[in-house]
Amino acid sequence: MGEERSVTRAYVLHPEVKSDNTRRHAASALEEGVALAQALPELEVVGSQVVSLPRMHPGMLFGKGKVQEIKDWLAEAEAGLVLIDGHVSPVQQRNLEKEWGVKLLDRTGLILEIFSDRARTREGVL
Repeated sequence: MGEERSVTRAYVLHPEVKSDNTRRHAASALEEGVALAQALPELEVVGSQVVSLPRMHPGMLFGKGKVQEIKDWLAEAEAGLVLIDGHVSPVQQRNLEKEWGVKLLDRTGLILEIFSDRARTREGVL
């Protein structure tokens, strides 16, 4: 008998930092982030959003008002995981997880999860 995997409801966010001149096109970057999330069979993407920011906030990535707005989106979508299509520092990750009450993965963490899920050898899993 096969092992049942529980499905995690995930919400994908793409922070578009207006002051970053090297930023990717927001809509296509979000689409790519959603596609990465869908590569994991135990994830169900229940929402996605581009979040425009004038600049990154060191402690939370987003400003207080935006953090609350996103918290409302997550509650409405009943999401248990947030995937941020970009880099999130450990401090930002901890603060946002505490504020939103959900697990958070950034782009690098998501890609590592995909590799881990597809690994077939013991060495690959490591």
